This record gives sequence, C-alpha cells and structure tokens, in this order.
Amino acid sequence: MRSFNVEKNTKNKQKNGEIVEDASFIKKDEPLKNDITLNNKVHHNKKLIIVVILVIVFFLFSIVNLILAFDKNKNSNNGVNNYENNKSDIKEQLIIKYHIKIHIDFEENIMFSKYDVILSTDGQSKTLKHGKKTDVEFILEEGKHILTFTSDDEYPISEEKEINVTSNMEISYKINSHYDKISISEVYLDRDEDLINKVKMENDEKSYIGKNYQDVINDLKKLGFTNIKEKYRYDINEASKNKDGEVYGVKINDSTKYKKGDIFDNNVKIVVTYHVNENEDPSRISIPYDSDSASGKKYEDIVKAFEDAGFTNVTTNRTITHNDKNYDGLVNKITIDDKKIDKNKKYKKDANIEITYIQYEPRREEVELSHYGAKKAFEAYGKAKYRYGFKVHWIVGLIDAKDRDDGSVYYKVEVTITNQYGAKYDAVAEGVVSGSDANPKVSQFKVS
Repeated sequence: MRSFNVEKNTKNKQKNGEIVEDASFIKKDEPLKNDITLNNKVHHNKKLIIVVILVIVFFLFSIVNLILAFDKNKNSNNGVNNYENNKSDIKEQLIIKYHIKIHIDFEENIMFSKYDVILSTDGQSKTLKHGKKTDVEFILEEGKHILTFTSDDEYPISEEKEINVTSNMEISYKINSHYDKISISEVYLDRDEDLINKVKMENDEKSYIGKNYQDVINDLKKLGFTNIKEKYRYDINEASKNKDGEVYGVKINDSTKYKKGDIFDNNVKIVVTYHVNENEDPSRISIPYDSDSASGKKYEDIVKAFEDAGFTNVTTNRTITHNDKNYDGLVNKITIDDKKIDKNKKYKKDANIEITYIQYEPRREEVELSHYGAKKAFEAYGKAKYRYGFKVHWIVGLIDAKDRDDGSVYYKVEVTITNQYGAKYDAVAEGVVSGSDANPKVSQFKVS
C-alpha cells in the first residue's frame, strides 16, 4: 500500500463581511487523488439506490393501505368513519350476552285467581297466559338478574326469582296463581357450558320409571356416567302389573331428587333398580309338598319336611271329625301366607306355612253321660224287663238321684208296673247307670 502525508493549513479570511474557512492541501502523491475521487462516486451511487428503493416501498405500502381503507369504508353503514366503527365494534365485543330460554307451565285454576302474569327482567317482558304453557327468550348480560312475575290485574302482586347468568341457559318453571301470591317452582335449570369429567342430566327420575333397565343403563352411559350398578326387586308374581326388567327407580349419589340440568361427576354412584320375578330371588326356597301331595300323610312328617327344607315359620291347625277315627292325624290342606300353596313357586324362608290336619274326636254323647241320657236308659231298661208296662214317675216320684265319682248316676224312683193281665201296681225301682249317652249301661237294677 502506498503512504502519503497531507497537510492542511487553515486561514480565516474575510470576504464581503463573512469569515470564510480556507483550506489548502499540500499534495504529496498525485495518483492517490484519482483513487479517492473514484471511491467517493461509488459510495454516492449506493446511497442513491437505497433511497430510491425506500421511496418505492413506501409508495406501495401507501397504495395497499388506501385499498384496504376503501374496502372497509365501502362495507360500513351510511359511510360512518372507519375508525369510529372499529371503536364501536370493540366496545360491543367487551359486553358478553347470553340467550336465556324459559319454559313456563302455568297451572290453570277452575274458578278464582285466573289472572295472567307478566314476566319481566332488564327492560324485557312477556305476558304469560293463565293456564297455558309459554316459551320465553331473553338476551341478558353476564351476571345476576332478577326475574319478576307480576299479576296482570287491578291489584298486582309480584314474586321474584334470581338467576346467575354465566352461559346460555334453559330454565323451566311451574307457576300457580293465588289471590295473595304467585307460587313459582323450578322444574330444571340447564346451562350450556363445557364439562370436564362432569355429566349434565337430561331427565329426572320419573322419566326412567317403567322403561327397560338395559335401555336406561345405555342412556346413562351415553351421557358419560361410568359407575352404574344394578339392583333387583323380586316382586313380580301373578298379581303384579309390572313386567320383568321394568325400572323401579334410579338413584344418583343415593338420591332420587335430581332434575334436568343437574351436573354430577361422571364417576358418581348410580343404582338402577328394576322388577324381577320373585322366583329368581336366591333367598326363596322350593316347597317339599303342596296340599295334594301331602293329603293323607301324617302331619308330623309334613311339618318335619318343611322345616328340613329351610322354612322357619311352620304352624299347624286342626279340623275335628266325629265320623271316622281312621282319619285322625292326617293332613287336610296346606296354606302359605293364608293363600293356597303353589308347587311351581318359591317362597321366602319366613313365609307362614300352615298345615291343617284332621283330628278325630267322639261326639259328646259318646263320651259323656247326661241325666237325660241316664234317665232314658234307666226307663228303657225297666220297660225291657217289664214288657207289659213300666212307667217311671220322675217328677213326683223321684226319691233319690246321685252323681257318683266314677261318672255313673244312682236313681231311686217310684214306678207303676203292669202285668200280663193288665193289672197295675206301684213299686220303687232303683239302679245305677254308667257309660255315655251313646252307650249307656244299667246295673244293680231292682224293684221293691
């Protein structure tokens, strides 16, 4: 590289009243001057090119902005300033509003308090016709709001319900009109919100009762529930109106007090109880005999058979007969819980089994001796002995009548006897009558 030295002398000169800086260069190397001049020109050209490019880019950017602004102004209403529209849109977006659907079931009165009701909130209102079902929709901002129910009559009364709006909602109310108040009961509240590991109910318990249990379980699984148990209700018999597999009830978290819109954990315990034939109850047992198969057998054997089968409440009853001693102790019939026994059914272990058997007892006259029977036997014995005539004077001629310890009776009585020739004479007859009215025996009979 070539080296050079430059000296610069500066003198201040005054020209036309101005001070001018005068610089004088002492040139040491003439070729170097040409190189410096060339480099300065190249550097100047580069700057010029950069400036031109920047101008072109700025020009294109301006054209694009003009096109976009033109399109936005074209779509605005009545040519409102685009900037003001953007500010209005942003403000509108900051206010969150939701759709609130309300189903009203207005119970109808027969005679009194048949007024309509006006439902209102936040400057919005709807007339609810008495006795009609009405659907109402309000648009409300996020937050708490008061629903006001006001009677549409000469002396208005009002009731209020507060709702917390956090999403689109569907609410159902049942209302009743009275002279002094409006009764309002919430049927369900359904929020439109995202659920994570949660399930929102679409029905209440009543909607499941009577349906097939498998259909109900499938519906609950489709909702997202994962912990569903089955429970049997063994109550179907010949008198039952329910069908096998019909749902008796559905409990969620041990409660039946749920409704549409209620939210539960997806693993909450659910128990579906349904009707099942009572014969499928494992706690029931078969009977060893029915009335037909037990008839004619000793009742002691039948009682033992039922107890051996597992029945714990076996009782006996008897029916008395005086006709045939051979039936004594034999089974007559069997009942379970006061009903005719069915050999095709199974019964609970503690069912009331009653076995009725026959007990022979002689008639009263066969075992007892009455005074009437004894007198009759005493008189018959005398007539047999004095066949031409024997009359006992029981009323005016009874001398003695004694009941003895052995059950016999001693009589001493006046009698009138007729002989074979028709002659009559008075005498005294005495004797002892034993046995029974049905089979009396006369002994120690004598006449004096």
